Amino acid sequence: MKTLQQGKAASNRRRVVARLLTGVVVMVSLMMPSWQGTGAVGQTTCRQASSLNINDITGADVTRVGPNQWNVVFHLNINRHRMECPGAPIIPCSVPDKWTFKSSIAINIDEVENTDGGCRSIWLVTASSPSGDVFFGFKIRFEEDVQINGQQFNPRRKLGLVPLPRDAELFQTVELNGHLIDAGDDGDDN
Repeated sequence: MKTLQQGKAASNRRRVVARLLTGVVVMVSLMMPSWQGTGAVGQTTCRQASSLNINDITGADVTRVGPNQWNVVFHLNINRHRMECPGAPIIPCSVPDKWTFKSSIAINIDEVENTDGGCRSIWLVTASSPSGDVFFGFKIRFEEDVQINGQQFNPRRKLGLVPLPRDAELFQTVELNGHLIDAGDDGDDN
């Protein structure tokens, strides 16, 4: 049976250990580079919003493959930017560089399917209605201007819309370089 004094000593030891652990966690989080993620004390968002227009970042080729279906192939402006896709060397963000579908900004889209791995640059898109405008909403995560400024990493994000041409002939490819719609930023680092 513990004495009252032994109980107080054990309680004091637990408090000291808890304070030490808290201090270590705070010190480590303050010493970590800001690009290592979000949530810890002293850290900032890993991937900032890009101030560039979406057409300065990426373009797309669109091929009509059915009455209400298109194949969308994204391509990055590789003279300025780079993507470190899944499987590439370590990148400083927990979410790798890639294109992702954003249903929250898409218009008249019923179904999407990513048909490649890697950076997820190829999509099969099906409209939800046989008439009306169709816009594929996307987010791109990429390394901005690293080909120009010589940095290894400069993680950025941007939202955009690809207008899918209903008037394109079946299996006709339309280059939409300079014709994507800038959709700003959703404030989400992921």
